[in-house]
Amino acid sequence: MKKYRSRILIAATIFILLSSQVSADRKGEGGIVLEDTPVYARPGALETMTSLKKGQPVAAIRNEGLGLLLGNAQYVFDEKEGRVQVFYFPSEDPTRGKFYSGWIDPAKVKKFFYDCSCGRKEGDCDPIVTRGLRFSFMWNSCFTQAWEERRAEMEAKSGEAQSASRESVEERIRKLDELLAKGLISKDEYDKKRAEILNSL
Repeated sequence: MKKYRSRILIAATIFILLSSQVSADRKGEGGIVLEDTPVYARPGALETMTSLKKGQPVAAIRNEGLGLLLGNAQYVFDEKEGRVQVFYFPSEDPTRGKFYSGWIDPAKVKKFFYDCSCGRKEGDCDPIVTRGLRFSFMWNSCFTQAWEERRAEMEAKSGEAQSASRESVEERIRKLDELLAKGLISKDEYDKKRAEILNSL
């Protein structure tokens, strides 16, 4: 009997430690759609329900694994048959309204993490909160902040890449000008190569 109680005590201690650790470090997972992408009703379905627009936010569906046992299920992307299940709002207003769920290609989503302190219940990672008295919802403030930060990062990187591309084109044309000035290429060769460079924009 004493041995049995010891095992129960050890199991309870491990459970409490795991539970507190998961609670302390909890993050929900969201994503930004990288390009217009179809939404499917099931992982293996061929027919689409709707489509999501580039830049639109999505959130992972609750994963009922270990988190459910510990009383704090996680919202993380769980891939099945090459797709992940997501929460989303319609493209007309991707931040609020009636939310839906569906399956999309994970390659079309740039993932991010959000803090779990803004859920409907304390410590809940639910990314959606009720708006007003009717059945209308919106992304919670933690999710919205993480989405906006990731979107700003992506836009900044995109701007840097475009700037680098412009500089590269200018540099190539400058070198082409030098080759023509030195008589190393003909005017026809110059015109042809210059057109190729400009067409690559």
